[in-house]
Amino acid sequence: ASSGIPYSTANLKSGKAWSPSWNSGASFLSEFGSLQLEFRYLSHKTGDAQFAQKVNKINEIMEQSNVESYDGLYPTTYHPDSKSWTSSHITFGARGDSFYEYLLKQYLQTKKTEQNLWNMYTRSMKGMIKHLIRYTKPSNLTFIVEMQNGDDINKMDHLACFVPGMLALDGIEGHIEIAKNLMYTCWQFYERNPSGLAPEIAGLSDENDFFNQAPHYLLRPETVESLFVLYRVTGDTKYQDWGWEIFSALEKNCKTSSGFSGLRNVGHANPEKDDKMESFFMAETLKYLYLLFSPVDLISLDEFVFNTEAHPTRKFDA
Repeated sequence: ASSGIPYSTANLKSGKAWSPSWNSGASFLSEFGSLQLEFRYLSHKTGDAQFAQKVNKINEIMEQSNVESYDGLYPTTYHPDSKSWTSSHITFGARGDSFYEYLLKQYLQTKKTEQNLWNMYTRSMKGMIKHLIRYTKPSNLTFIVEMQNGDDINKMDHLACFVPGMLALDGIEGHIEIAKNLMYTCWQFYERNPSGLAPEIAGLSDENDFFNQAPHYLLRPETVESLFVLYRVTGDTKYQDWGWEIFSALEKNCKTSSGFSGLRNVGHANPEKDDKMESFFMAETLKYLYLLFSPVDLISLDEFVFNTEAHPTRKFDA
């Protein structure tokens, strides 16, 4: 699009591009916000600057966008033609998540040299802590809720369990404690269910901390991703222990003769399979589990940045 924010879909034969009509032609934050690591790396490796220029333009638009009312948190939908936000939905789950992850990871990708990315990231994290962190009853679990029109949406997607790993990577004082607390919450989503696996969405409960708002399980990677990062950053072997429990539950409930299957309801001790294996299970879930039990110098976080699909890219000079 002429605005610099890309459409969601392109027809490679006709060359036409568009964003979905069911979303009023708007593009999603997590989609246009998680192209940057890959495009910048492509420019670095090929010497062709146009790829990095395209995604740096997205960063520039986001940097100049007025999100003061949300303290640096961004709504999930932006219209590439009208150049405006089309929702007030704030989330670290679906359609928001990886935008924030990529603010930090771009900064790390070029060895902490791009201050504008760091400023955007730190502002967003202050907004997240101010507006979205809640504590459950009775166990005082740390929860990340969502917002719509400034009101709480009391749910937390499994997707949001990438946040502990992100906070553990940034080195900001106080963030590691929030990371550890959120990591424990994400682990509880697994440990408290009879299957030993976590729901797609956990709802905030006034009586039992949380409930399985969407009880299916898609073999998602975010919790084991954060376990891997927390283990690498802290050296605490309890994160390996939790990862092994998750792997054991995967083996018990999801393994078939031809792969691994998602589940229809993690609240059952012997849950029914959904007969689907998402591609991210191989790319991310199993990879992060493998790395969780590997020597810490294998794909060192000092040298590599993982993209949002767990592909490692080597850091480089800007």
